[in-house]
Order: sequence, then structure tokens, then C-alpha cells
Amino acid sequence: MPLNMKVYLCTDTNLLDANEQFLPAGKYYFIIKSFIDNNVKGKIINNGSKIPYEFRFFTFMTMMAKAQSYLARRANIRNKNMPNYDSPVNLPKPKFLLKKKILKKLKEECTICLEDKLDCTACKKRLSCGHEFHLDCIKDWIKINKSCPNCRKKINSLD
Repeated sequence: MPLNMKVYLCTDTNLLDANEQFLPAGKYYFIIKSFIDNNVKGKIINNGSKIPYEFRFFTFMTMMAKAQSYLARRANIRNKNMPNYDSPVNLPKPKFLLKKKILKKLKEECTICLEDKLDCTACKKRLSCGHEFHLDCIKDWIKINKSCPNCRKKINSLD
């Protein structure tokens, strides 16, 4: 069941959401639809249209704190316990954005050793989160850290 909860968000930097969708610095209303896998899914209300976005939880909470700071200044609330962030300004749009084609190419390399992934399926391992690595690389990684090097999702086993 969707939440359909409307919140006010501010960002003082241009950012990319969890799906690499660009969001310029500014103030927004956001309708929360759901919380899934440490992400917040919903829609930004922008000039009457509703655009789907998915924010990482930390990014979402930071945007809420910045919005609270902005609203406190607007309401002239002076309390040392209120967050104190700068108001968003209109920043120039970046000259380039990562396109899906570029992201696809980046996903073809092992992010542990930074070498190209091998074509043979016996030489690579796909984790439950969907990220792929050289089998030897992820075996060495899991000895040190029990989470995916890309998304930090817990790795239970390499089965």
C-alpha cells in the first residue's frame, strides 16, 4: 500500500537519484510512495507534473533537514537546536551527465580490481544485489568485508 505522504525537500547541490536521474538544486514537494531497500521511492511535484524519483535514505534525510532549516529561517524561528543549512540557489546544470550507456560500460568492469570482467561465466560472480565481480576478487573481498563493494548490501554467502 503506497504511503502517499507529501514532504518538503531542499537540496543546495545538483544531485543524481538512486537511478542516476538528475535533480537540480532547489526546493521541491515530494510524494513518498514507499521505502524499499534503504531507498525512498516517490514523485517530485514540479510545475504540475509528477516525476518519479528514488532517493537513497541518507540523501532523503539530508534534503528533509535542509528543508526544515529553510522553513525555520522563513518563519524566523531562532533555536540553536534547529538545523542550519544554506538555502538552495539555482546552480548551473552540469555540462554532462552520466548516460545509461556510459553506466552500462562502467558496470562491465570489476570494481574491486578495476579490470574488465571476463566473458566466461565460471570466472565471475553475480551477487544477490545484481552486481558482478571476478570470482577471485569477491572471494578476497568477503574475507575483509561482508557487504557488496558497490551498494553495501549484506553478503550472506557466495552460493
